Amino acid sequence: MPTLVSPPILDLPDFNPISRQGTDFIEIVPSILNISIAKLKWIFSIEAFVDGVDLSHWNWSVGREPDFKVIKDNGFDFVILKSTQGNWFIDEKFEPGWIAALDNDLVTMLYHFFEGRIGGAEQARYCIEKSQAFLKVVDGKTIIWDDIEKAYGERMDQRQNRAKAFNQTVVGEGFETGNYSSPGLWKSLMGTTPLSWVNDYWQWDAHWTPA
Repeated sequence: MPTLVSPPILDLPDFNPISRQGTDFIEIVPSILNISIAKLKWIFSIEAFVDGVDLSHWNWSVGREPDFKVIKDNGFDFVILKSTQGNWFIDEKFEPGWIAALDNDLVTMLYHFFEGRIGGAEQARYCIEKSQAFLKVVDGKTIIWDDIEKAYGERMDQRQNRAKAFNQTVVGEGFETGNYSSPGLWKSLMGTTPLSWVNDYWQWDAHWTPA
């Protein structure tokens, strides 16, 4: 009989937001023309703004658990919770987080921390599989975000193609999806050349600050 060899155990940490660098906070400074166009679009449109919070297990500690009632009472309308990372990590606080968020009438979404060294379709299927309980409760009415903010040694074109595959696979499974990154990180990780497929999905333009 053939000998079964166990796969190697990857000693990889899940992403801690505190490790973001100062350059990750940089915003693209728009030209005067772009600012003028944006103002005109704002003047001639009705904009609705809602506030929300992005949470993962890194925001939980003894005596400092997120209080979703307080979040709701302070005017926040939604939460986005980390569910998975790569093809190996499940956020232990995702389930108690989404249960508490829904109990407090908060619109609830999830995000997957993307690792460009792994196939995008594989990561999408992993995220959906590990998030099944939540997806069933909300009847699929949510957005599965692809959080792109770290390189793992892959080429940029590989990262681009795998991110595209992630989005395509999520949609193929019947869910909505989008990409989450800051202007500075998107430019460094996904390039400055516009990617036509990106416009097929939601975009979450994160403007982090050192705080």
